[in-house]
Amino acid sequence: MKARRIAELMTSEPACVTAADSGETAARRMAEHDCGALPVVTPQGEPIAMVTDRDLCMTAYRHERSLGEIEVRDAMSQVVFACGADDAVEEVANLMRTSQVRRLPVVDGEGRLCGVVSLADLALEAGDDPAAQAIVGRTLGDVCRPTSGRSA
Repeated sequence: MKARRIAELMTSEPACVTAADSGETAARRMAEHDCGALPVVTPQGEPIAMVTDRDLCMTAYRHERSLGEIEVRDAMSQVVFACGADDAVEEVANLMRTSQVRRLPVVDGEGRLCGVVSLADLALEAGDDPAAQAIVGRTLGDVCRPTSGRSA
């Protein structure tokens, strides 16, 4: 891959939400920023989770509530994996593979959100480079592989 560090291909200053925000607020931000996931941050800007459009939809459905009646905390992931802006692209692809996630919050030296990197970013960066395409392909395959207790 041409980019050697995540800072070279991440989305800087990404949209985000807090755990106390409504599902409606999260959905609106996703629509405004044309994305399907947002980092959930503390008031200090530290990522504590991710929330996806699917998480919001399924939580609203299961609780028989509208998006305005649920909070992000009800739908967000229970674990967050993050990487650093100076991390190597290959290291981040490996973290995505082992954690089975498509998107990662990127943190600065103080642990505050400074970007988001996605599997799509890696794919776009790979371009026509066969070695980079192989990394992206392997990452996608591992991210999509069912785990025990999770259906395909």
